[in-house]
Amino acid sequence: MDADSREQYYFAKGFIELAQGDLEDACRHLELADSLASDRYESRYWLATTYLRRGRADEAIHKMEAALERYDWTRLWNPELAARGYYLLGTAYQEAGEKTKAVENLRKFVDLWKDADPELQPKVTDARERLRLLRGNG
Repeated sequence: MDADSREQYYFAKGFIELAQGDLEDACRHLELADSLASDRYESRYWLATTYLRRGRADEAIHKMEAALERYDWTRLWNPELAARGYYLLGTAYQEAGEKTKAVENLRKFVDLWKDADPELQPKVTDARERLRLLRGNG
């Protein structure tokens, strides 16, 4: 099996485990996928999601910062996932106690999705509530 096939295998396995709530195995497989293709936005996004769900905010921040530094086909062809990166990064910064960076990234997310389709509104509503709390308006 070549490196691309292994990366896709580990990514799929990790994504399924994440969906099933098996965060330990999801993390292990997504880290393997990331080690084989560390510049893929999609892999970094889901690995950061797993880190955040496991309470590893600093690692989630590191992974999402790296993912948002460059554009690849995922960010071009999946703008919803691209925008969600700012939401994920903002929530990770909030978990890490970095209020200014949390506000900055949640604001970017809200600005991108302020006119979102109804299925995206729960995340936009949550981001607005987080911003309100972070700014001390509640």
